[in-house]
Amino acid sequence: MISVRRDILWCILSMILLAGCSQPESDFGYTILNPSGTDVRDTLSYSLDMSDSTATYTIYLCGRLSSKFKYDPLNIKIFATSPSGNVYSENISLPTNVKALKKEEVKIKHTSGAYDIEWGYRTGIKPIENGIWKINLLLTNSGARDNYIIKGIHGFGAYCTKENEQ
Repeated sequence: MISVRRDILWCILSMILLAGCSQPESDFGYTILNPSGTDVRDTLSYSLDMSDSTATYTIYLCGRLSSKFKYDPLNIKIFATSPSGNVYSENISLPTNVKALKKEEVKIKHTSGAYDIEWGYRTGIKPIENGIWKINLLLTNSGARDNYIIKGIHGFGAYCTKENEQ
């Protein structure tokens, strides 16, 4: 009887380990920030794995913002570095007005005193180079000129998912 239980236990344990070894569906990086003030000169850095040459990707940006967050939109300068070292940049504005966001294609979740917001940054990406891309974000809000501080950001992150494999 003990032998049968042990065999069943090993079988269940093996299935759990095999399930745990599958490749994750997304790459996720998150930086915890001080909601009392984030220096806009700080760079938030993330790595996104876009190695699969048969896939297209979606990149998401996400943040936990205080329910009293006053910067709308949140302006960000993005620097993307390819696996071979080429650097691409652009400026974007992410809407943060929660009442307006509910009408858009944005995921919002309310927690005590804050909102978790997920913006779809780019969809249908077919990278010009496959591999690990480095994404650097600079929060550049013009409204934060008082000592270069943006108040009310608890954390910020970036991740990518595979849309499909061709």
